[in-house]
Amino acid sequence: MADPKILFATLGMVILDDVYFHDDTAIYDALGGSGTYSTLGARLFCSEPGSAPSSIGWAMRIGVGFPGETLDKLKSWGTTLHLIHEPSSGATRGLVRYQDATLGSKTFKYNSMPLWTLPEHFANSASLSSSAFHFFAPPSGVFRDVPKLLSLRQQDGITERPLIIWEPTPFTCTPKFLGAYLKAVSSLVDVFSPNHMELAGLFGVDLEQIEQRFDREVYEGLTKRFVDKGIGEGKKGWIVLRAGEHGCMVHGGDMDSPQWLPPYYESNSQKVVDSTGAGNSFLGGFAIGLVETGDIMEAAAYGTVAASFAIEQMGVPELTAAGGERPGELWNGEVVRGRLETYKARIRNGAS
Repeated sequence: MADPKILFATLGMVILDDVYFHDDTAIYDALGGSGTYSTLGARLFCSEPGSAPSSIGWAMRIGVGFPGETLDKLKSWGTTLHLIHEPSSGATRGLVRYQDATLGSKTFKYNSMPLWTLPEHFANSASLSSSAFHFFAPPSGVFRDVPKLLSLRQQDGITERPLIIWEPTPFTCTPKFLGAYLKAVSSLVDVFSPNHMELAGLFGVDLEQIEQRFDREVYEGLTKRFVDKGIGEGKKGWIVLRAGEHGCMVHGGDMDSPQWLPPYYESNSQKVVDSTGAGNSFLGGFAIGLVETGDIMEAAAYGTVAASFAIEQMGVPELTAAGGERPGELWNGEVVRGRLETYKARIRNGAS
């Protein structure tokens, strides 16, 4: 059987998180990591009859102690999963601690040595030919790994350049690294996607001050620094700002000015349970939207809907089979592309 056509792959990790709440209750071995959630965001849009979950590819390093039932859950998504067993390493584990009852503010640290996914882990796998790749990395990782990935593809006879989507690591979003970010974005990536706090951090903006009143013009001015420098080959790439309850903003390409889309849920919606993985899921859905449609704002709508499924519960949404008049799959009891059409109708009717 021929290898499936891969539309999306991620270099993010799968992390087993111990999650502690403000009242000292805890959940252990919860699924986390940018690899898990970006894959989820892309996978959501492969739920219709005739679609191919196998078009979503990833390389996953499995250390000793990774729970079999968790692996079975990930396998049940039907993606093209390239497993790499690491018998001399433990599973990648993290510690998440929520600061209050809102499940908003939290801290994170690794509880074990991370098993980073690198370009060489895609060698000899179908995912190497992916149309789009998601990176969660500091600038040094982008400088090292994007050329390496392109070289591996060339060695394998893959001549088409993939879409490179970069999500920055929060700890490097400080003025110290701004020059490196501007350089990497201008030369190596097609889409740069920080969240609004990461973008503000890069420019040394007082986060407490800007959080008191969300001002779109502030962020539009900051993104313009990247657009003016140029993004990607031919300077035709985009910056996609993820701003949580404030929606998202796209700038770059051939756009005359930034454009905003609203979030799927308002911040006070009872459907919003936990924001973990929302940004990663956004980028997985965004990537599929851009590969499918070639339209940057359409892709942002895909991303917004993907994020909406991630925030409805602790952990990942539930996948079930749909029967009767609605063949295909349901995530949290809903048809994904049906939610997408609902959201796009809201936009057409003037939501902002």
